[in-house]
Amino acid sequence: MRRNIAFSVTVDRAHRFLDEIGCEPGATVSSADLPLKGTSDEIEDVVSVLLYADTESARYEVAVSENDWNDGDLKADLVGGYRIDRFEVTRNG
Repeated sequence: MRRNIAFSVTVDRAHRFLDEIGCEPGATVSSADLPLKGTSDEIEDVVSVLLYADTESARYEVAVSENDWNDGDLKADLVGGYRIDRFEVTRNG
């Protein structure tokens, strides 16, 4: 799986995923609300979003809200059978 992920995660994949989940320009989506069923493809989508968030090609931003911390630990959610540290994705215009 590691080798497949290395070749399949791209910023284009991240953009397609955001399109698929309806994250329109100007919208913000919490990781807690991601509509994941737990397939490996969906997890690779999320990995793509996280890996490319700080690149010039990304048309979105990933952030962690101060409200998502609980006694020094980042809140996490069970989404699609995976435990994911909470973050927010904001689509740029």
